[in-house]
Amino acid sequence: QIDIYLSLQQYEDASKVMEIVIKQKPEVLEYWQQLANLYHVCGNTKAEIETLNRLEERFGVNDWSSMLKYNLYKEKNDTKKAEEQIINLTKAFPSQSKYWSILAEMKMQEKNYDKALEYYKKVEQMDPNNELLNLTFANYYLVKNNQDSLFHYLYKAAAQEDVDFQTKTGIIFTVYQDKVDTDVETFNRFFTLLERMKLTSDSTHCELWSMLNLGYMRKNDFINGAYSAQKALDLGCNNFDLHVNLLYAASTFDSAEKLVEISDKAIESYPEQPLP
Repeated sequence: QIDIYLSLQQYEDASKVMEIVIKQKPEVLEYWQQLANLYHVCGNTKAEIETLNRLEERFGVNDWSSMLKYNLYKEKNDTKKAEEQIINLTKAFPSQSKYWSILAEMKMQEKNYDKALEYYKKVEQMDPNNELLNLTFANYYLVKNNQDSLFHYLYKAAAQEDVDFQTKTGIIFTVYQDKVDTDVETFNRFFTLLERMKLTSDSTHCELWSMLNLGYMRKNDFINGAYSAQKALDLGCNNFDLHVNLLYAASTFDSAEKLVEISDKAIESYPEQPLP
């Protein structure tokens, strides 16, 4: 009968049938989960939460039901009850650091930064190899405007193999892009992080070498400027500025024959662009 109601999308009737089924077989966890889902589809949040509470009374606190309640309370802007769900999970699963991370993020949103730091340090103690830990601390110190501690954790994150290139560059740009062209200290920190990244598998990304090239050229380091431009081109970042930078940097130390070779390749790739 319940399948008929589901096929007709008569979810309220289906939930009534499922309540009867649960009374007959209360030991089947899947039935409780189906009932909670039915109330969710009906938009009956109160009944959904009550069902999840009844489920936990019978089967104990678990990630599935508590996280559902957490999200429901968040949608209702009831942060106190949302937090209670996560605290219950920390008690039920004391070795799981992810729940402390959620609590820390909640405290960050509340601007209770001291409590957030306390929770982040607990995560660090429980899971020192957490791949996002350094970026998490970096975000904390970004909000607190502690530039030295921010750089410290970004420097550690830049060397991580388990954080992808896009994530690293995304947060580095977010932190430094506004002042990187105008403030020397900001540029130096930004560039140091890029150089740190080239020691990892991030070195396979041509975009990294393209950014490094701009830094080397700004520092008048023409040997590394030429090397980084060539590396970026070899890895697939074929743009005219890289050809120009390569030619300019190489002109400070390379042979005339090599400069002709570089010029020919630039002209071949960009025949309509005049070389300086």
